[in-house]
Amino acid sequence: MWTGDVSVNADLLKTHRRDHLLAVVTSGNQKWFAKGFAPDAKEDFENEVAAYVHFAGQALTPELAYVNEDLLFFVTEIGPPLKLSDLEGAELREHLAKIPHLYIQSLGGPGCRERPGEYASFENKHRSLSEHQSMQMLPSPARVKSLVSSLPRIPVHGDFQPANILTDGDGTLVLVDFESYGKGLPAVDVARLACNPLLELEWDERQELARSMLAAISQVGYPLVTDEQYAACCAYWAICCSAFFSRVIERDSSPLNGISDISALAGVPLEFAAKLWNESV
Repeated sequence: MWTGDVSVNADLLKTHRRDHLLAVVTSGNQKWFAKGFAPDAKEDFENEVAAYVHFAGQALTPELAYVNEDLLFFVTEIGPPLKLSDLEGAELREHLAKIPHLYIQSLGGPGCRERPGEYASFENKHRSLSEHQSMQMLPSPARVKSLVSSLPRIPVHGDFQPANILTDGDGTLVLVDFESYGKGLPAVDVARLACNPLLELEWDERQELARSMLAAISQVGYPLVTDEQYAACCAYWAICCSAFFSRVIERDSSPLNGISDISALAGVPLEFAAKLWNESV
């Protein structure tokens, strides 16, 4: 058990975020994961801690070991060593079969946080990417909003992507990084995973993953989205993702903080979203 008052070593982990610090904390032969937040990210800190508390004991997440509300950091048990994006071939496909169950386990948590300005910011992100070739094949912000605004918003993970799904390679999956947990659209989380370029999948495998996740979500009472609604959710995620990582590239002249995946995340999601949109309409 982490007590917070023992001598430790902390090895910082690379991240593209400037309002977080991530570290592996070592004391003797024991290790933990630590995450600290800047003062202006206090809401993210509170949101993530609330999610860990809510899911405690469910084997869905690493166990929360220590929280310091004054200094805005928490410590959890160290998670499994592999990310879903580290897997490939048959091993990846074996783990993907368990993704729908993992996702529906994560629904219904402490999702009270709202983001009332998200569609306004989406329009700005859409505009910032106007020169990208794939944008010509994507729906307008108004069209996206018209398709997704009627879908009910429920508590969702909010960043359900390969780097946040951990495994030790034996088929067990653990979910981390709950700072974005709040009311949102499950189909956006589905797109965030199924159309993520960090997963080595063929196009039909991405589509099958999305169908299986959406079907599982509908079985727990959420309405099944249409193909066009899902494509709109994918466009929404892809534009937000590409805009964010394009800004990361612009601000960091060093080799992307050592994170080689950023270039793919800045452009490929738009290509996938355009392909999906044109297949759905």
